[in-house]
Amino acid sequence: MMTEQVCCYYPCYGYLAGPIDGAPFDIAVSWRRYAKNDLSKYGIKVFDPTEGKDLTSGTYDPGWIVGNDIARLKSSNFVLAGFAWQNAAYIGTSMEIRIAYERGTPIYVWGLAGRNSYWLRYHVTKFFDSLNDALPYLVYNYGTAR
Repeated sequence: MMTEQVCCYYPCYGYLAGPIDGAPFDIAVSWRRYAKNDLSKYGIKVFDPTEGKDLTSGTYDPGWIVGNDIARLKSSNFVLAGFAWQNAAYIGTSMEIRIAYERGTPIYVWGLAGRNSYWLRYHVTKFFDSLNDALPYLVYNYGTAR
């Protein structure tokens, strides 16, 4: 299991991972906006891979999408991943988690989907039942208002 490492400098950066394919589009975007808004109040900068993209178009170059997401992921102090949808495709999310794990970046997961996965349990630093359970923890450990 990954050990937790809080920021020793500010601002801290978080990366919001989670499914886009197979999750309701409005929910895939709205939880990220909610988390970004909440965490930014405490000095935490957030990379949202859905921001600035028309996710319904399907015309983006995969290399551009993946390359930009990986660059942001590598600049992050933690990953917050949503696993709240049973039938969503977690393909990109799983890859982002593995990249973060290999870099020693703490990985926090909210939601109950996939909890029985040995792979997910191996890589995750800490699980939360809901987004509203995860956010105060991140604020306490990574925010400037402690």
